[in-house]
Amino acid sequence: MKRPNIPALFVVNAETADFTEMPIVSPGVYVDASLPESEEYDEYIVAWRPNEDGTFSEILINEEMAMNTTNPIFIVDNAEEDTTNGERTAAPQAPELEPEITLKNPETAWYCSNEFQINHRYENIGRSEFCITGAHITETGSVELICKKDNDTYNTWKKIREVPSDDIGDLLSHWEQFCDNDLLPFSSNYVFWNTFERDWAKSKKDLGEGTAYGVTIYLYGNRRYSGDWYAHDPDDVDYNPVDFGNIYSTWLNWHENSKSRFAIWRVQP
Repeated sequence: MKRPNIPALFVVNAETADFTEMPIVSPGVYVDASLPESEEYDEYIVAWRPNEDGTFSEILINEEMAMNTTNPIFIVDNAEEDTTNGERTAAPQAPELEPEITLKNPETAWYCSNEFQINHRYENIGRSEFCITGAHITETGSVELICKKDNDTYNTWKKIREVPSDDIGDLLSHWEQFCDNDLLPFSSNYVFWNTFERDWAKSKKDLGEGTAYGVTIYLYGNRRYSGDWYAHDPDDVDYNPVDFGNIYSTWLNWHENSKSRFAIWRVQP
């Protein structure tokens, strides 16, 4: 089902901004980092900051700067109406797991991605930020995140790799943790996931949902348009939980469509 986008203003730092301060405004246009003089400004957007005399100064800001700025940052956006009218709750934090390490034990196996290929470029300029999101519904009906970042914290998403325009359509390689949760028994645990092109300066949009044991998890990603996904059409996520039993038996599963290829490997200590 095509999800219509509507014109909106997205406050990227809404959770930390002081709305008594003057807003910074941006059309959400990224700096063209392919130009030699702009290489250091990859993932920066153009914005305007108010001055005390009533004029505005043009500035460049990236995601880290935006999240550390108390002035609310208003960005012109293509929003999803359903999300704008009340975002559904995403998955909670997953616990840290420290299993006993033994060889060829399904209880200690974890799963990583390596080979991947994106066949479509959603970015007009700069590199494509290829990212993943996912969540796990356990056999008891609890919900855990699967994406562990470099600082060992779990989050609703993480970046796999930035992809230059010259590498679109090429098979690439980059090892990245996919899931190290307790997945046993395989037939009673469900992991729903998707990959997408992330734009930090755009609002969250639906990436699908999955249901098991009467519990539903909702996946989102910051994207320019609703169609900027790679692994699964959001309407099909519920029908495509990861087959960890098959991955454990064969070591590898490919997930392929016209937009992308993505390999998930079993990793064994």
